[in-house]
Amino acid sequence: APALAAKRTRLGAAETFRGFAGTASEAADLIGRYRDAGVQLFICSAFKNDMETLELLASDVMPQFA
Repeated sequence: APALAAKRTRLGAAETFRGFAGTASEAADLIGRYRDAGVQLFICSAFKNDMETLELLASDVMPQFA
């Protein structure tokens, strides 16, 4: 997605970045698959503590698992 590519460039993420990078919907899907596999605690962090990412996690992803 162009917005994701732009954000990676803005944050200076290396091409070899091994973390998850995707939309809020994709993140919720990934976390849901972990939940369905029995995971009870999921710890995540935002690359470089990016505030936009943290806000999206709080507003668009976390409420789906409350």
